Amino acid sequence: MGNLPHLDVDVTLLHARDAGLLAEIVRMYGPVLAAVLRPTAVDRHHLDDLIQGFWAHLLPRLDRYTGRTPFGPWFVHVAKNYRNSCARREAKTAARTADLEEALDLLADPDALDDEAQRRSLEEATYEALDRLPDRQREAVILTVVDDRSDVEAGKIMGVGAATVANLVRRALFTLHGEGRLRKFHEDL
Repeated sequence: MGNLPHLDVDVTLLHARDAGLLAEIVRMYGPVLAAVLRPTAVDRHHLDDLIQGFWAHLLPRLDRYTGRTPFGPWFVHVAKNYRNSCARREAKTAARTADLEEALDLLADPDALDDEAQRRSLEEATYEALDRLPDRQREAVILTVVDDRSDVEAGKIMGVGAATVANLVRRALFTLHGEGRLRKFHEDL
């Protein structure tokens, strides 16, 4: 990471979550954080969400900093681990979304399924899976996956933030994927 800003961090103040020290860390290392997270961000809004999520991720981990090494490299290490963790989680979510999207695409294409019984079976499996989700998760999935709205748009409709929508969708897709009903249907085709 080239030239990292140098900040002499008083470990005692850091562990006490001193507001002045935390503000200085955000000021000095905010641009470094943006540079670490930018390669995985889809757009500026996604980058903002990643940055915001990182600060929440970092707070409980501040006690792990011992002061034996400079703060900058430790900070970058934590930021890279966070970035990689987010990328893995998003890849898993994308794979889970594919099962539902494939089912919806098959249902939308009148020529995709040769057998009407297969179509009815897929419709039933899809609607049953969606019906079993909690209301907010189902609404988030329908708005983002079915209606193809962004997390920001869905959040405005639902009255929540984009990060909340993403979390609801991630949990819903985890549930749907874990049940395996849609995936099993695709394997049987």
